[in-house]
Amino acid sequence: MRRRLLGMLALIGVISAFSATFVAPSVGAADAAVTGTADSSPDITITQTTVPSGWFCLPSALALRPTVTSTPTSFVLVIKAIARPCNTVTAHAVIYLMPSNGGAWPQTLDQKQTFTISKQGTTTITFAKHCKPAQFDVVTGATPPTIAPWGPWHGPPLFPFQFLTTSMQYFPGPDCIPGGECDDYTPSNIVANPSQVNPGGQVTISGNGVPGDTVTATLMSSGSPVLGSATVDSNGTFTITGTVPGSVSPGIYNVKLTSEQCPTVAVISLRVGLQVRAAKVAAALPPPSGDSGPMSHRVAAGLIALVLGGFALTRLSGRRARLRVSRSES
Repeated sequence: MRRRLLGMLALIGVISAFSATFVAPSVGAADAAVTGTADSSPDITITQTTVPSGWFCLPSALALRPTVTSTPTSFVLVIKAIARPCNTVTAHAVIYLMPSNGGAWPQTLDQKQTFTISKQGTTTITFAKHCKPAQFDVVTGATPPTIAPWGPWHGPPLFPFQFLTTSMQYFPGPDCIPGGECDDYTPSNIVANPSQVNPGGQVTISGNGVPGDTVTATLMSSGSPVLGSATVDSNGTFTITGTVPGSVSPGIYNVKLTSEQCPTVAVISLRVGLQVRAAKVAAALPPPSGDSGPMSHRVAAGLIALVLGGFALTRLSGRRARLRVSRSES
């Protein structure tokens, strides 16, 4: 009996010592195994919590269970580790930007944040949606700066058999919500200086926008030449100075201003070569000879002269008539 009791006590001690080696921190403790800063990945947020776990472990393919949620402003991947992975999992949350022409390839790496899962618990990865077409992925291995089916490719997905549901190709609509209404990014208070310019001349376009956004001015003429781009400063203003192509015919054109974050546009009119050229032609013409003043003054003087002349002719005719009468009486 004593031997059995001693054996049980010894077994309990061994189990306690063995479990203490593998027990995770208390419920809600943060898992510090996340790398990356807010500056390098402002649109990727990763939070991790852990729960107590013992010596038991599972292969990562069995230990990790993903669920996804998509809202107008974010794509969220929640990874629940139902047991401690036998091997530490290292993965990368990445955002690849897609072309703005509606295509999906090639894609350019925009942001990346690396994390690990070594304990039982929950990892939540949130990708922020903006008005740029983007691919949201969680992968292992390489993350090349550019990927395409015909070129370099990133490492395997963390969930290869659920890749279509645990990743997302995001194409924003015309009413996308980048943390605010799309209209917030539409350039406003647009001013063109000068408002009339000759072909080949320079024009400066200024206005207001969202700080950090990029605004592009495009002349809506043949070929749609881009006049220039500028980044909105911290005060919410931008200034674009561009040259109107010399091949542009005289006329009134719209200048389209677009935001990098929003598909809506702002428009301002610009006169090219009309009144500017007319003013120069008028200035080059010599004044009429004998010009003595404005046209209205010359017309008035002519009318007065005409009236006086008529009055003088009337007096002269009356005098001649009286002379004829007096001669006939004599």
